[in-house]
Amino acid sequence: ARNPALIATGLAIWGWTIRVVIFVAFLIIPHVITSVTPLVDYGPTAQSYEAAYPQQIAFAQSHPAIVAKAQKYQAQLLTAQRLAPELAVLQAHAALFTQLSTYSNPAAAPPKLINEAIAAAGGGAKGLAVLTTIQANQKAIESVVAVQGQLLPLQPYAKQLTALSKVPKPALAYLQAHGPTVEKAQAQSPNQWKHWYWVCFAGVIFFLLCIPLVRGRWNPAAARRDEEEHEAATQAELERLRSGTGTAADSHADAGFPENSYAEEGHEEAAQEEAAHEEDGYSQEGHAAEEGAPEEGQTQEIRAEGNHSGESPTEASPTASGADPVS
Repeated sequence: ARNPALIATGLAIWGWTIRVVIFVAFLIIPHVITSVTPLVDYGPTAQSYEAAYPQQIAFAQSHPAIVAKAQKYQAQLLTAQRLAPELAVLQAHAALFTQLSTYSNPAAAPPKLINEAIAAAGGGAKGLAVLTTIQANQKAIESVVAVQGQLLPLQPYAKQLTALSKVPKPALAYLQAHGPTVEKAQAQSPNQWKHWYWVCFAGVIFFLLCIPLVRGRWNPAAARRDEEEHEAATQAELERLRSGTGTAADSHADAGFPENSYAEEGHEEAAQEEAAHEEDGYSQEGHAAEEGAPEEGQTQEIRAEGNHSGESPTEASPTASGADPVS
C-alpha cells in the first residue's frame, strides 16, 4: 500500500476518475437545468432589444391582447391613420355621405348633393380635396368601416400603438418568438440550480464515504516524517556507496536478501564457468599448467644466453647440479 511505484498508477486512476465525473456531469446538466440554453442563446439579444425600446416592450408585455388585435388589423389601422381627416368627415356627416355613396359614378350625383358634401368637408378647395381623396380610397375606407367595431377598443391606446409601430419588425418578431421562452427560463432557473446543488451535495457525501477506501497518510505531519525518513535512508546509502566501505554482501543484506545468498551466488557462478571450460576440452588446472609451461622457443633462448655467459646449461640449471630447488 505504500509502494512508491504505485504513485503514478494512483494519480492516473484519480485523473481519469475526475475526467469521467466531469464528462458525465456535462451530459446530465442540460437535462436537469433546461433554462440554461434559452437564457444563453436568446437572453442577450432579448435584453438588448428591451434596453433599446423599454417603454414599447413594456406596453407589449402588459397588453398582449391589444397588441395581438392591433397586429391582426394592422392594415386597417394604417389606413385609419393615413385617412384620419377624411374618416372624421365621414363620421360627422354619415347620412350625407351614405346618400352620396349610392351613386357609383360621382358625376351622376346631383350638384346640390355634391356641393353639400364639399361644404361638409371644409368648403372650397379644401373640401373638394377631401371629397376627391374619399372617392379615390373608397375601398380602403370601406375596409376600415367594416371593422370599425373591432377598432374602437384600440382607440385609447393609439399613442402607445403608434410608438410600438416604430420598433423594427425583426425585433418584434424575435421578441414574440423567444420572449416567452426567456421569461419562462428566468422563472425556472433558480429552482433548477437548487436541484443541481443538491445533486452536487450528494456527490460530496459519496466521495466522503469513499475516503476510508483510500490507503495512505491523511496526516500531513506523518507524511512529512515518512518523506524525511526515506530521504535520510537514501542519503546514507549514497554515502556508503561513495566511501566504498560497503560490500556486495552488505548490499544484499541491506536489500533484505538471506545472509548467505551472495556467497551461494558466487559458488554457482564459479561452477557454471568450470562446466563451460570442461565442455571446451580443458579444465581450469590444465589451463593454468599450460600458462606456466614455457614454450619451445623460449627454452632455446634460455640455452643461448647460458652459452654466451660461459656456463653450461647444466650449470645454469639448479636442478641439473643436484641443488635443491626449494632451498
